[in-house]
Amino acid sequence: MEITETLKEKDNEDRDNVTSTFRRTLQQDSPLSDESFQPFCLALIAFDGKQLILESAFFSITIQGKEVDLAFRLLKECDGTKNVAKIMEKFKEETNRESAIEFLESIQEQGFICDSREVHLLLHKFGCNPSPYFRIITDADIIKMLAHSHEESIRGQKETLPLPWGEMGLTNILSRRVSCREFNKDYHLPIKTMANLLWCMYGIVNKKELTGGVFMDTRTVPSGGGLYPLEVYIAITRDNPGLSMGIYRYRSEDHSIILCSEDIHGLLESVVGEDVQASIRDAGTLIIVAGHFPRSSQKYGNRGYIYTLCEAGAVMQNCYLAVSDLELGCCAIGGFREQMLSEAIGFTDYPKTMPLLIITAGKPKEGI
Repeated sequence: MEITETLKEKDNEDRDNVTSTFRRTLQQDSPLSDESFQPFCLALIAFDGKQLILESAFFSITIQGKEVDLAFRLLKECDGTKNVAKIMEKFKEETNRESAIEFLESIQEQGFICDSREVHLLLHKFGCNPSPYFRIITDADIIKMLAHSHEESIRGQKETLPLPWGEMGLTNILSRRVSCREFNKDYHLPIKTMANLLWCMYGIVNKKELTGGVFMDTRTVPSGGGLYPLEVYIAITRDNPGLSMGIYRYRSEDHSIILCSEDIHGLLESVVGEDVQASIRDAGTLIIVAGHFPRSSQKYGNRGYIYTLCEAGAVMQNCYLAVSDLELGCCAIGGFREQMLSEAIGFTDYPKTMPLLIITAGKPKEGI
């Protein structure tokens, strides 16, 4: 079969980046030789009996030749519900396995096929920085967005609720929750405070015994299936008497930290905005929450991606509440380049493992 590629007209450099990102994400592995691989065709398919056209938003390919009809039927089977073994079984009388796999791999290299169990990686990659879909909005746009409500479709009677209860500690902590962007650069977060903060975010509360003497952790946040797909890191971004500069992984299983990287320069360079970089330096401490998606997706498929993000949100809120209780300050940051930060930390399986959010932590500047 003959395969011809046609690139669509480019709007700008960002579209070039998206095209290459689209392909790189689907080329993380080439596991079609693994018969459990569930091929899912992402392309729009057009077939007139003589030529087969696969089209994405960025480029298209045309397939011609005497086996083009077989290629069309083969791609129709790539609906994500069947693994390679089942698809090959259906076509074993028409083509040999090696030729079929070679064809599917060539389509995968073009970015038209992925494992249906890992579609979430493609979705997440398109949300990474630098994002070509970012849109600048005005204050008027924000007001309009905030004013939008679904109440127009609600017909029930409204009931006024009582205000939050009395002097309960949690109520007071919640009322003090705020993002802090200016820090006292002469303050060093003590190791004991770091330990308290890390435990509040992702520490082990209890262990539940399962069958066969296996134990499952119960931590300070809920997790889908008790799988806990997150990893928490703490970075010391300037000299601290209690701990050397570097990026440390928090080990909740024995409540310890271990140095995994000293690339603070790469960490700071991954953050978008010089003012944010300065804030991180002044705070002196940065917490990184990363997701290891396969840990959840192996059980829940693409839905595991959603559960992982929900869990990261719970960890972030725990950080804010702990910092509020300790009378310190923190600020969650979403403006960073995921791949660059992954390299600084030392991840080797990006985007299956990638940073989801970063949080500065320190003592607020006086008067803040």
